[in-house]
Amino acid sequence: MSARPPQKKRAASDGGDDLQIGTNEIDATGVLEASTDPVEKLENFEGAAGRQNAAVEPTKLAMSRLQRIESVFRIGSLAAISASAVLAAFQFYQERLDTRKERSTDLMSVWQSGDARDAYARLRGAVEIALTEQGPIPANIPITAFDDIKYNIGQTLITNWQGGADGEFARWSNDVDKVYEFYTEVEFCIRAELCEETLLKAYFAEEVASFWDYFEYFADFQREGLYPNYGASVEKLVTVFNDGMSTASAPN
Repeated sequence: MSARPPQKKRAASDGGDDLQIGTNEIDATGVLEASTDPVEKLENFEGAAGRQNAAVEPTKLAMSRLQRIESVFRIGSLAAISASAVLAAFQFYQERLDTRKERSTDLMSVWQSGDARDAYARLRGAVEIALTEQGPIPANIPITAFDDIKYNIGQTLITNWQGGADGEFARWSNDVDKVYEFYTEVEFCIRAELCEETLLKAYFAEEVASFWDYFEYFADFQREGLYPNYGASVEKLVTVFNDGMSTASAPN
């Protein structure tokens, strides 16, 4: 029979000293002590979570502030782009308007210094002579009747020029053509939006209306011949200028 292994000798101390040594070891580690008490374990866990959250919260706050700053800058950038687009559109419109006004004043200058105005003045003189021969026109005459009188005066002028001396009809026709050609240019400039309609209307409306009243017959005469569209642009111009104006036009 084998012998039982000899027992290890215990240290020379009583039970109280042995427990004290164990307690001292537990206190020294701290971890063992925390894990032995459930309440303290929970408190330690909550404390560690709190410290972790405390470390995360500043990061979240910083990210939130950064996002707000980025949003503000993004909105500011969009506003700046929109403002630039509006300013560019306004500048484009203003430049275009200035160009149209410049072309309109150029037409006025051409009229003042060109042959068309001289031709208009001669034709106006011929109309005044015809009105004198016509006799006084009643003040209360209906507009339609007055329009017929002016049309008939134009017809009389054309007839007299045709029966006049050699070259008289050609000379007067040349004057009428010049005025028609100039007013055709005015109508095209407005229709193509190259000129300012309001400006040209204020300057030419009365003269164009008066010219058409007395020389509409000349346009009809030419349309019966080789020029079926003669004076069509001037007729359109009268319609444009009469928009909002009285249809009555007394001789100038």
